[in-house]
Amino acid sequence: MIPIVVSTTCATAEEAQTIATDLLQRRLVACVQIAGPLTSSYWWQERITTEDEYLLVMKSVRSLFDRLADRIATIHPYEVPEIIATEVVRSNDAYRTWLINQLDTSGHGQQ
Repeated sequence: MIPIVVSTTCATAEEAQTIATDLLQRRLVACVQIAGPLTSSYWWQERITTEDEYLLVMKSVRSLFDRLADRIATIHPYEVPEIIATEVVRSNDAYRTWLINQLDTSGHGQQ
């Protein structure tokens, strides 16, 4: 299994914690770190927008990405949430084993 780090952002700490808890309970992620507030600037509806956001950094595996992305899109309050995954090139063996053991890779996760 290939570990990944997935990120998304949201407007409030409460939204971030709600998303984190949902994904953890479904065992789609093993760990979520929430940072913020931070400032994001981006194009939205033909203009540059600057807002405070909270960043969620989530650890999972590539085989769960589609389920994870679908769930984020379902519960996320943004019209177009950022859902970006980066493969982990290397990690220590103990962490990788722990990560995989926390996840529901059976495909029969909670719905």
